[in-house]
Amino acid sequence: MRVLVTGVKGQLGYDVMNELKKQGIAVMFVSSEMPEVMGIADRIIVMCDGRITGEVSAREATQDEILTMATSFENKSIKETEGGSKNE
Repeated sequence: MRVLVTGVKGQLGYDVMNELKKQGIAVMFVSSEMPEVMGIADRIIVMCDGRITGEVSAREATQDEILTMATSFENKSIKETEGGSKNE
């Protein structure tokens, strides 16, 4: 079964996602709000500049770890575009 929930915020959105989760239905939740992500996710996939930079279990993840993954690719990209090498 595929379910797409868009534009759902606040308690209603969390209730819908938690109900789907209880039914064993996968939910993809996209957010840059760290408390939202940490509160609802089982697994967190981090992206930066359209590329996956990491994947962690929400139970084991820390905000610092997620933020590091979210900025790691971006930092490399900035160095490369400013004339630095990929190995810096």
